[in-house]
Amino acid sequence: MFPINQIVVEIEPENVPDEFSVAGEKALGGAFLFDGGKIIAAPVDYVAEAQRKKQELLSQANNMITTLQDAVDLEMATGDEAVSVLEWRKHRVLLSRVDVGKAPDIKWPQTP
Repeated sequence: MFPINQIVVEIEPENVPDEFSVAGEKALGGAFLFDGGKIIAAPVDYVAEAQRKKQELLSQANNMITTLQDAVDLEMATGDEAVSVLEWRKHRVLLSRVDVGKAPDIKWPQTP
Protein backbone atom coordinates (compact mmCIF):
# COMPACT_ATOMS: atom_id res chain seq x y z
CA MET A 1 0.00 0.00 0.00
CA PHE A 2 1.16 3.52 -0.73
CA PRO A 3 2.41 5.65 0.95
CA ILE A 4 4.95 3.32 2.55
CA ASN A 5 5.17 3.53 6.37
CA GLN A 6 2.30 6.01 6.45
CA ILE A 7 -1.35 5.83 7.40
CA VAL A 8 -4.36 6.74 5.34
CA VAL A 9 -7.34 8.32 7.08
CA GLU A 10 -10.64 9.78 6.03
CA ILE A 11 -11.25 13.25 7.41
CA GLU A 12 -14.47 15.21 7.39
CA PRO A 13 -14.16 18.51 5.50
CA GLU A 14 -14.99 20.53 8.61
CA ASN A 15 -11.90 19.02 10.28
CA VAL A 16 -9.55 20.37 7.62
CA PRO A 17 -8.38 23.95 8.31
CA ASP A 18 -8.52 26.47 5.46
CA GLU A 19 -4.76 27.03 5.83
CA PHE A 20 -4.16 23.37 4.92
CA SER A 21 -5.75 23.75 1.49
CA VAL A 22 -3.98 27.04 0.86
CA ALA A 23 -0.62 25.48 1.81
CA GLY A 24 -1.00 22.88 -0.95
CA GLU A 25 2.01 20.60 -1.27
CA LYS A 26 3.80 22.43 1.54
CA ALA A 27 1.10 21.21 3.92
CA LEU A 28 2.35 17.68 3.40
CA GLY A 29 5.88 18.71 4.31
CA GLY A 30 5.33 19.00 8.03
CA ALA A 31 3.41 22.22 8.61
CA PHE A 32 0.37 20.24 9.76
CA LEU A 33 -0.31 17.20 11.96
CA PHE A 34 -3.10 14.67 12.18
CA ASP A 35 -4.50 14.66 15.71
CA GLY A 36 -7.52 12.60 16.68
CA GLY A 37 -9.49 12.99 13.47
CA LYS A 38 -8.46 16.57 12.77
CA ILE A 39 -5.67 18.24 10.85
CA ILE A 40 -4.01 20.86 13.01
CA ALA A 41 -1.15 23.28 12.48
CA ALA A 42 2.14 21.87 13.76
CA PRO A 43 3.71 23.83 16.59
CA VAL A 44 6.50 26.14 15.48
CA ASP A 45 9.81 26.16 17.33
CA TYR A 46 10.49 29.87 17.01
CA VAL A 47 13.66 29.70 19.10
CA ALA A 48 15.18 27.02 16.84
CA GLU A 49 14.22 29.03 13.75
CA ALA A 50 15.80 32.16 15.25
CA GLN A 51 18.95 30.23 16.15
CA ARG A 52 19.25 28.96 12.56
CA LYS A 53 18.73 32.47 11.19
CA LYS A 54 21.29 33.91 13.59
CA GLN A 55 23.88 31.32 12.54
CA GLU A 56 23.20 32.01 8.84
CA LEU A 57 23.56 35.76 9.35
CA LEU A 58 26.74 35.34 11.40
CA SER A 59 28.20 33.10 8.72
CA GLN A 60 27.38 35.70 6.07
CA ALA A 61 28.99 38.43 8.18
CA ASN A 62 32.10 36.32 8.82
CA ASN A 63 32.53 35.65 5.10
CA MET A 64 32.18 39.33 4.22
CA ILE A 65 34.56 40.43 6.97
CA THR A 66 37.20 37.87 6.00
CA THR A 67 37.29 38.99 2.38
CA LEU A 68 37.17 42.69 3.17
CA GLN A 69 39.81 42.36 5.89
CA ASP A 70 42.09 40.55 3.43
CA ALA A 71 41.82 43.54 1.11
CA VAL A 72 42.60 45.92 3.99
CA ASP A 73 45.55 43.82 5.25
CA LEU A 74 47.02 43.57 1.75
CA GLU A 75 46.54 47.32 1.21
CA MET A 76 44.25 46.56 -1.72
CA ALA A 77 41.04 47.91 -0.19
CA THR A 78 39.14 50.76 -1.76
CA GLY A 79 37.84 53.51 0.49
CA ASP A 80 34.38 51.94 0.39
CA GLU A 81 35.78 48.52 1.33
CA ALA A 82 37.66 49.97 4.30
CA VAL A 83 34.44 51.52 5.58
CA SER A 84 32.45 48.40 4.77
CA VAL A 85 34.65 46.11 6.85
CA LEU A 86 33.96 48.26 9.91
CA GLU A 87 30.22 48.22 9.23
CA TRP A 88 30.23 44.43 8.85
CA ARG A 89 32.22 44.01 12.08
CA LYS A 90 29.72 46.19 13.95
CA HIS A 91 26.90 44.17 12.38
CA ARG A 92 28.52 40.93 13.57
CA VAL A 93 28.73 42.24 17.15
CA LEU A 94 25.07 43.27 17.06
CA LEU A 95 24.12 39.83 15.73
CA SER A 96 26.07 38.11 18.48
CA ARG A 97 23.99 40.03 21.03
CA VAL A 98 20.64 38.89 19.61
CA ASP A 99 18.74 36.90 22.24
CA VAL A 100 17.05 34.08 20.32
CA GLY A 101 15.05 33.27 23.46
CA LYS A 102 12.86 36.28 22.62
CA ALA A 103 11.69 34.67 19.36
CA PRO A 104 9.53 35.33 17.44
CA ASP A 105 9.72 38.96 18.62
CA ILE A 106 13.30 39.68 17.58
CA LYS A 107 14.44 42.94 16.01
CA TRP A 108 17.26 41.82 13.75
CA PRO A 109 20.04 44.33 12.99
CA GLN A 110 20.08 45.74 9.46
CA THR A 111 22.57 44.16 7.08
CA PRO A 112 25.17 46.68 5.87
